[in-house]
Amino acid sequence: MKNIAAALMLVLSILTMKSAEIVCGDWSGKLNVGPQSLTIVLHITQHGDSLVSLLDSPDQGASGIPTSSTSFSSDSTLKVAIDMLHASYTAKLQPDGKSLVGIFNQMMNFDLTLTKISKEDEANLTKRPQDPVPPLPYKSDEVKFVDKIDGDTLAGTLTYPASGNKFHAVVLVNGSGAQNRNEEIFGHRPFLVLSDYLTRHGIAVLRYDDRGIGQSSGTTKGTTTVNMSHDAEAALDFLAAQKCVDKNRIGIIGHSEGGMIALIEAANNPKVKFIATLAAPGVKGDSLMKKQNEMIIKANGLNPDAATLSIIGRLYSILANSSSLEKKKEELKSFLQITPQLIGNNIDINEAVEAYCSPWMLYFVNYDPTENIRRVKCPVLAMNGTLDGQVDCETNLGAIINGIKGGNLTAKRYEGLNHLFQHCNGWVGSMNYGSFKETMSEEVMSDIATWILNLK
Repeated sequence: MKNIAAALMLVLSILTMKSAEIVCGDWSGKLNVGPQSLTIVLHITQHGDSLVSLLDSPDQGASGIPTSSTSFSSDSTLKVAIDMLHASYTAKLQPDGKSLVGIFNQMMNFDLTLTKISKEDEANLTKRPQDPVPPLPYKSDEVKFVDKIDGDTLAGTLTYPASGNKFHAVVLVNGSGAQNRNEEIFGHRPFLVLSDYLTRHGIAVLRYDDRGIGQSSGTTKGTTTVNMSHDAEAALDFLAAQKCVDKNRIGIIGHSEGGMIALIEAANNPKVKFIATLAAPGVKGDSLMKKQNEMIIKANGLNPDAATLSIIGRLYSILANSSSLEKKKEELKSFLQITPQLIGNNIDINEAVEAYCSPWMLYFVNYDPTENIRRVKCPVLAMNGTLDGQVDCETNLGAIINGIKGGNLTAKRYEGLNHLFQHCNGWVGSMNYGSFKETMSEEVMSDIATWILNLK
């Protein structure tokens, strides 16, 4: 009897392994989170008796996210735990074996249907119409340079026209968050597209991976906008030393926080001969973040009530007050305990406090760009989209216009463009970056190129 039972267990084990084979492969679908639609790709493979899976979010430039466990039961139920994201996915394999229908949980439940795809289909997921296609009519060099202040080695790409020399030249500085040299986000590569456009029009361009990202050394942990400005300064020094570049016609183009860095460098670094800002903050960080939260609610099709705005205001007031770090954390923890909607149900409150009190966040909410804006003397091209849901156009562009004197400013509002300078269909959808085929408005890129080439 024992031999029969053992044999039966072996057969069941083999059948389970065989049934698990049908769920192996690459699966893709759209996760709708408010106005955002994110592509999710799940890679499932079998290793011995176990299933292993990796998660990609190509619209966010994330790939190979490890999962904690993957199982597939005899009733065709797939369960995947992604502990590092505080998330999970539970789905049923449909009878045709070509789709998984289930729920993705990350603080809330979201419907997520995944369809089996080929490797060719997967490659097409990240293609955008404006991405440059080789062969390219200009030169491209992989380069490295050192931030001599902080000691990190930064890796990037220098593109320049195939013939001639003494070109106008720019450094591209990424926005907030750890990003690669293409500023890859939601499946778009804004800096790849912009650098391609500018170089085709005779401008040398240096773009680089943020520290700790791609091929750059270092780490983003503990860094602030000040550290990122050191990296931008190192990039500028490297670019100025290139033989193909006219160091008297060299500048910075910064997007979002990168625009803030461009203003800092322009105010303090005489090597900066011009800057162009794309959605640069022009007001103190806590004010910007309060307005940003209000606009995010609006972009979700809701009207924030007075109570909600009061809660948001209180949060950033705590972060921007002058108390010690420990007292700030204590006050924030007490506040979050009575406003759990600010952190979600599955997030540990102590982790939330540490995240809110990170060096980057505390510096950002307390930084007021007014003085640096006032001190900028070089030519400035300042641009904002009227449907920017992260850096309010009127408030921030208005502050830059009011701060820069002496006729060195060219400011432009772009009707109907969002934070990435994409055309969008009103506030609802303005932050749904991944759903738009356009990476960056041709008008914006043309205006930048024309403005730079017209500089003396």
